[in-house]
Amino acid sequence: MRYLLYYLILDRARRARGHKAQLRRVLEAYEAALRADIEHLHRMRRIRALEASLPRVEEHRPWYKLYRARDDAAFLSFVSLPPPAFHELLTAFARRYDIKSGVGLPGRPTSVPKHAALGLVLAMYTHALNMPRLCEHFGVKMSTLSRVFAKAEAALALALADLPNAAMVWPTQPALQRFAAATVVRGVVGLVDVCTLAVQAPTVADRRRCEGTAEAAWLECDAVWGMMIVGLDGTLLWYKHNLPGFWDIDFEVYQEVERQAAQKLPAHHILVAPATFPVTSESDGHIVTPLASDDDGSGGDKQAITSLLGAAEWGTPHVKLVYQKLGQPLPFDRELRRCRISNILRLYNFRLRSMGTSPLQAALAGRV
Repeated sequence: MRYLLYYLILDRARRARGHKAQLRRVLEAYEAALRADIEHLHRMRRIRALEASLPRVEEHRPWYKLYRARDDAAFLSFVSLPPPAFHELLTAFARRYDIKSGVGLPGRPTSVPKHAALGLVLAMYTHALNMPRLCEHFGVKMSTLSRVFAKAEAALALALADLPNAAMVWPTQPALQRFAAATVVRGVVGLVDVCTLAVQAPTVADRRRCEGTAEAAWLECDAVWGMMIVGLDGTLLWYKHNLPGFWDIDFEVYQEVERQAAQKLPAHHILVAPATFPVTSESDGHIVTPLASDDDGSGGDKQAITSLLGAAEWGTPHVKLVYQKLGQPLPFDRELRRCRISNILRLYNFRLRSMGTSPLQAALAGRV
């Protein structure tokens, strides 16, 4: 009887503790929800205050002042392109960016003209500005800004596909011969670079959409990787990106690089790859690594190849330096992520060819 009494007392105490723990969890969840609601109210108040302070007249908005001034340094700093290159891109962009209202059309005139829509995307890519800062620069509400950015980013992808200067193309034979004679290691015309890019965590809606589908494997993917071939003029000749799992690399990508080198390069022209690149006979001798040169017993070539790779370490980091958006976690949505990576890489090509200067050539001249 005494043990039964002890058991009843202990059981009651355990139930009381469990009830208190459950009550504590409910209170913590309620406090977290209350804090989230308060933060949302504060954020909405800041957004309304920001939108109320936006200049109503276009002449007072920073972007319109910059666009009218056409200052080379200011354009390069804000949108990464000089004014002539920006207007060349704007001509192609205007054909792809459809505005359904305006003069002679139903509906009220748009608050964001085409040059501002293009400037918005380029400014976001270049500086990775947050939405409030972009609202201040372009003088539009945040809801309008989000809608215009999504539409302009899709139009930019179509516009870049129309521009020859943004294309991923292999150099001509005279250019390859010029590249081959420009470095200590004779015949080198390009470099193979591997890049890894961070990805945002999936939202609850993303998880529900991907569960039970082929995209479920992407739910645990926090980074994507890619491979590119960089010419000695700094332009991107070929790339493959948005691939999941750097440590689970599909060797078909390496084989595709080797096939590209074997098909596009003439005899005695080679690409320099990192030491981890698994060179096979499929490359037909067009890809070399420091390990391969070491096996051949050519210590001088190994040192020169290592120096070449060191000079070209700016490859992907330099693209991220010009377009800081690439250094931030990319969207979880695979198609949106693919579009953004492709836009930034093609913009980088367009920028180099429009300006006629190559940081890679300067790096090679300084270190090789």
